[in-house]
Amino acid sequence: KKKLIYNLLFTICLIVFLYSGYRLISYYFEYEEMDQVYANIQHNVVSNYTFDVHAKNLLDQAPDINMTELKNINSEIKGYILIPDTKVSYPIAYSTDELKYLNYDIQNNKSRSGAIFIEPSDTPDFEDFSIIIHGHNMINDTMFGQLNEYVDDEEFFNKHPYIYIYSEDAIYLYRIFSSDTIEDGSSTYRLSF
Repeated sequence: KKKLIYNLLFTICLIVFLYSGYRLISYYFEYEEMDQVYANIQHNVVSNYTFDVHAKNLLDQAPDINMTELKNINSEIKGYILIPDTKVSYPIAYSTDELKYLNYDIQNNKSRSGAIFIEPSDTPDFEDFSIIIHGHNMINDTMFGQLNEYVDDEEFFNKHPYIYIYSEDAIYLYRIFSSDTIEDGSSTYRLSF
């Protein structure tokens, strides 16, 4: 009777182990596929550039982004976000469906990785006083996963102080002056007082 119980427990543990391994491997391949999709987009739409954080006119260093090519990929692409010398280099989508780009990539394929997107209550022309841009905090530091380093690593914060946001009509340059980890629903999301 004990042997039967041990065999049953062993079988259950083996099934759980195999299923968990399968899930981990499928996550890995999905992450690899997502990385390849965005690497191809970056290769096709972002010109080569070098960035000197100490240069006088940082807007002159901004690489060219082919917005026409991005629009051919997805008409809901409204911009591009780039933090020089980091992994953050992605198209920015906009949809009035607040959940769409949580579960679909920039090519409208189902994906756990989702896409970078503008808060649906904001206007997609980057003209609002405050704009919230969402992206997954990926464990492999892609999407917005690397942004954790702004909170955890002062040297990283100092080496990567600028963000370029491209719209269809303009290039915006922002200097990062503060970084924090907050909870969903925090007062940081409050846009009017």
